[in-house]
Amino acid sequence: MLCWDLEHTGCHRGDTYLDVDIFELGAHLLRWAGGKLEPVEGGRFDYLVRCTKPMTDYVRENIALDRPGPKRATAERLEAARTLPAVLAEWASRVQASKRKADEPVVLAGHNAFSVDWKIMYWCMIKAEMDAYGMLSGLGVLGVLDTLVLAKHLPEAEREKLS
Repeated sequence: MLCWDLEHTGCHRGDTYLDVDIFELGAHLLRWAGGKLEPVEGGRFDYLVRCTKPMTDYVRENIALDRPGPKRATAERLEAARTLPAVLAEWASRVQASKRKADEPVVLAGHNAFSVDWKIMYWCMIKAEMDAYGMLSGLGVLGVLDTLVLAKHLPEAEREKLS
């Protein structure tokens, strides 16, 4: 299972998925073993991605610049970052290398992963003239597990614990 998250530039009025860029891609590989999920050694990564679209004010002020340290998405760091195709090539290589067998399936899991992240990633890959379907099916991606959808189906008492 690949738990992943991406940060994107946000939407301005009238934007479509083609008007949004990814500026950060993070992931943590987990493997089902002994009845539980365990982290894969070397399976955690976080990349800044060079983007050409401007961030919305909300994203810039509340997401991109709000974390301290080396992962802060300043204009200088984003300018120096690699392009999405380069980042995704390394991402795919690390996912493939972590598999026990080449044909081991992969599930992409994350919060809001299907309704937002998956769509943005797919359209950013298309925009970058990448073979999105070929890359993801070549990795053995079976589908997307959206924890937001799961959380909405929890009993109210359990949802309270999450906040």
